[in-house]
Amino acid sequence: MNLNPFASNLVVVWYLSLSLVLTGVVIGLTLALHKLNARLEALTSQVEPVLQKADLALALANEKLESIGSATESLLAHTEAVATTVEAKTETTSRLVQKTIHAPFVSANALLAGVAAGAKALRAGSTARVLQSPKPQTPLQEEPNHGKQ
Repeated sequence: MNLNPFASNLVVVWYLSLSLVLTGVVIGLTLALHKLNARLEALTSQVEPVLQKADLALALANEKLESIGSATESLLAHTEAVATTVEAKTETTSRLVQKTIHAPFVSANALLAGVAAGAKALRAGSTARVLQSPKPQTPLQEEPNHGKQ
């Protein structure tokens, strides 16, 4: 295909201007990336000490957590042992209390119940004697001496 000289010059100018614009864009992006790189290096130099401090703080925190964890495990084991001992002593104490205090209370209660029953029977007997008419009493039979005089 043949183009007239004016059109072919126009296409050449178009391509040249487009290539110049694209070259300018590439140069502009290169300069922007260079400035961005310099800015990042400056910020990195400022951030590195902060990161080092944070790293030290995290290392110290991990160390403290490990020591707290081991202390907590030791405390829990000791608490479990104490709880077991307290449970055994409480059981022993409750058995001892039941033997030494509860049993005498039961005996005293039984004694009081017996005394109350006796008093009630005595009262009932004396009331019955008062209400009953006198009966002739028969003389008591003498017991044999069993050979004694």
